[in-house]
Amino acid sequence: MPATLRYERAPEPVRPARRYARRAVTLLAFTTALATVLAMLGDGPPPNTHTAQSVVTRGDKSDKDGPRLRLTHFSPVQYLARQDADPDRNFELHLEVSEQVNSDTEATLRIDISQLSGTAVVRQLDERCRHEDGEVFCSSPVREDNGGDFRMRPFDLRPALGSKPGEHATLTVRAGLRGVDDSSTELRTRELYVGEPKLSLGLKGDFKGLRPGSTFTARPVVRNEGNVPAVRGIRVAVHLDNGDVRPRHRNCTYSGNQVSCVFSRALEPGETVTLREPLSLSAPKRQLHSAVRASTYPVGGALDPTYDPESSQYGASQGEGPPLELVESSSWGVDLAKGDSTNFRMELDSYVDLRAVGDSLRGKVGETVRARVEVRGRGPAKSPNFQEDTPFTLRFTAPEGTRVVSGPGDGEQSLCDIEDDGRQASCDRLTHADFELRIERKRPNARGKVEVVPSERYPPHDPKPENDTAAVPLRVTGVSDTERTGSGSPDERSDSRTTTYMGGAAVLLALGFGTRHVIRRRRQAGG
Repeated sequence: MPATLRYERAPEPVRPARRYARRAVTLLAFTTALATVLAMLGDGPPPNTHTAQSVVTRGDKSDKDGPRLRLTHFSPVQYLARQDADPDRNFELHLEVSEQVNSDTEATLRIDISQLSGTAVVRQLDERCRHEDGEVFCSSPVREDNGGDFRMRPFDLRPALGSKPGEHATLTVRAGLRGVDDSSTELRTRELYVGEPKLSLGLKGDFKGLRPGSTFTARPVVRNEGNVPAVRGIRVAVHLDNGDVRPRHRNCTYSGNQVSCVFSRALEPGETVTLREPLSLSAPKRQLHSAVRASTYPVGGALDPTYDPESSQYGASQGEGPPLELVESSSWGVDLAKGDSTNFRMELDSYVDLRAVGDSLRGKVGETVRARVEVRGRGPAKSPNFQEDTPFTLRFTAPEGTRVVSGPGDGEQSLCDIEDDGRQASCDRLTHADFELRIERKRPNARGKVEVVPSERYPPHDPKPENDTAAVPLRVTGVSDTERTGSGSPDERSDSRTTTYMGGAAVLLALGFGTRHVIRRRRQAGG
């Protein structure tokens, strides 16, 4: 039997091209995965992924790709306090162009107000704006004369009739430049609340008897007394007169003797908070009286200067340390002010010695002489302007037979009050004063005086009150030529004639007595 032949198909060999393709696909997948991991570890997003959109939408363009209109100092919240609120800062937008543009370039605004029904109403539409289908459209030439920064107030906002405190709505603002790609449009949203948080403020700390230059602490306490929450947080500012505040926390700005901190924590109605740790302050080194002043306001409130570039602190610096935090607290033991600001007087353990200084005067009847009087201060608390720290009154009393005819001033307004027909003059906080005195008659041992009268509210703690008064003696040396010729005033001439007549009568009387005495002696000798 013949053998049966069996045929089997040999396996098809793998072609080199297909093998290389498989390797390429594997390599591409590995490369993509590696790139994704590296991107996630780096600063940018992984390829073919999407990042969450922020409040500001500027597309994929950078400033280098063209000009852009920005909304600056934009508050994310606004409180509509009352129907008659001041509209000056009601709905004002600060705009900035990123780079120079053509003179015919226009800034455009598109404001969506469709969600405001029942919460707020739009009034007094700007002439550059129009209202259409729940939106307000505005256009204005870009003002290059102010460096590309300018403002627009499209309209005023008021609470809607029948709205209740705490009700809120959202409006949206889109800002751009006409003729520029829409990808450069900036988008912002703002929450509008009916009513405003009513904040009261107190300050914990011991501010009496501090040594000059010493370090002390102050801890503000804030309570929301109203029925509207401070949804975006509050700002607390502390100012120390002539003192110093050390920069520390990164959510605070520091400007010499003032610190201002922003807290994003919402403050609900009836809630009381304070700082987790107190602020550290340095008392003035050469000051006797000072004050700690504190203020607070809700972020976005009518008094909040955060979003007003003209009210920013000049030369302010940011702290670099951990942010300062708010914690719940009790207002027990703290006097809360009826408003959103308070201040406490500081009386330092120091003194100023106030000393009066007067000149000796000399002149003739009928002449006008100058009298300079001074108040000098010395002691550890004497500052360059010690008269402001320890206010006082300089009181000058003219010598007998004289009167004050003029005092220090700019010609139109006197710096001193001249009283009692020129017999006395009083000057507030002047360290020296020049008075013009008219010598009207001669008085033996004529003396005036200069006095320092300290303030009762801000005493100097003067250790030597006996030198607060100084004499101003006057020596009359004769009669002026003007007085002799009779060209002085009627009163002056009358006084001069009276003096002359009295002197002549005295001479005649003396001669009469002398003659009578001689005659009597001769008679006695002859008898």
